[in-house]
Amino acid sequence: MRRSLIIVFCLMLATSSFAQNNGILQGDWRGNIEIPAQPLDITVHFSHEDTAYTGTIDIPQQMASGLSLQNITSPKPDSVYFELMAGPGLAQFHGNFQNDTTITGRFLQNGMAFPFRLSKSAEHKDQSQPKNLPYRQEDLVIQRDSIVIAGTLTLPSDQPPRRAVILISGSGAQDRDETMVGFKPFARLADSLTRLGMAVFRFDDRGVGQSTGQPDAELSELVKDVETIHQTLKKSHRLSNTEIGLLGHSQGGIIAAKLAAQNPTIPFIIMMGSPAFPLSDIIIQQSEAIASTASQPDSTIQQNINLQKRIFEAVRNDTGMSEVRHIIAQKIYKRVQQLPKSQQQQISDLQVYADNQAKQQLQAVTSPLFRSLIDYNPTQDLTQLDIPVLAIFGEKDLQVLPQPNSTQMRNALKQGKAPFTIEIIPSANHLFQKAKTGLPTEYGTLGETFSDSFWQVITEWIQNLDA
Repeated sequence: MRRSLIIVFCLMLATSSFAQNNGILQGDWRGNIEIPAQPLDITVHFSHEDTAYTGTIDIPQQMASGLSLQNITSPKPDSVYFELMAGPGLAQFHGNFQNDTTITGRFLQNGMAFPFRLSKSAEHKDQSQPKNLPYRQEDLVIQRDSIVIAGTLTLPSDQPPRRAVILISGSGAQDRDETMVGFKPFARLADSLTRLGMAVFRFDDRGVGQSTGQPDAELSELVKDVETIHQTLKKSHRLSNTEIGLLGHSQGGIIAAKLAAQNPTIPFIIMMGSPAFPLSDIIIQQSEAIASTASQPDSTIQQNINLQKRIFEAVRNDTGMSEVRHIIAQKIYKRVQQLPKSQQQQISDLQVYADNQAKQQLQAVTSPLFRSLIDYNPTQDLTQLDIPVLAIFGEKDLQVLPQPNSTQMRNALKQGKAPFTIEIIPSANHLFQKAKTGLPTEYGTLGETFSDSFWQVITEWIQNLDA
């Protein structure tokens, strides 16, 4: 689960241009926006094409990456200006070059201004997009009722594949590569699994890329999306004799298990960092783990847990949300009041700021998807499985804790007839990178590849399916 109540800005897409071509701006710039009480680390990527610049921004704490910038210009010498469309309103960056490797300036949004600073990074290579592919790759568009699901199918070039797998992303609408903070896990998975001789289909989630539909549709609708994909691929002459399994990451594993429990034609599933508890339990587990790892006081951790529980009750009973929003706003207001006066003065109206932040933080819990998951217990589907199951957890995963989730999943699978394997990957986080702390804020600093142990477990399990 990637976006559980950790929301500051809801950023959307746009485009861009630039007036001068001096080459200094091109490349990756890393730094932060000094938002009171919650500074945001950011990485801005600028590229030059013809006479214009294009750009994107990554915000690791938000699990946001590749968000497009617009109106990249140079209003005066040694300056840069760019914008992005954000949930609460247009966000603007007014920056000045201190030298060839440093930009400082102001970030403006909704009448509020915050300092930001960027430093140019060393040349960055994206290793997640393989070149000179030794296999076929084609884009597909699948119709399901009134929506379309767009994705990419990769196929071995030499012979028809015996097996195929559909990749299902975790919570939060993701593109077909499951792009997060510069890392493209599903692009890497598709490349490696296709080189093993499998066909792989990965797709844009609802409302992302070329797919349409409501991104936060309830769980049953997301399951039907994958079922439609499975049925469509089975009818394809290229895959008519192919076993088509499922691989789900995080929430995607819940979808995989639910569909497999309903559909006897699913031959196997792989679950990566997938929950074995209702979402309400998972959020409490991850909130406590992240706060403890970040060295927050026990009293603060308990207060946050109590507030989370109150939010869940408001969602369940469909009442009391305004009171919860008021409590959150007051907490934010008090926290901002404790900041130095110089930082408080950057906010024109503290109460309006606190109210807006509280409203944004509660948007996720009112969605159909959240409501359908809050008390849904994945074990009810796990106990019904009678097909091979591989469940992988990261030892340092703080979003879906390896313990107790692996134990809960093991107990559930034992009740069914599924031949299963459960592995905990040493030092791996929720994205199965080799991690230091496991904190989500670390994801964007760990590179664009999986842990070696992760690849070994996946490869050996697939090769042993015939054993």
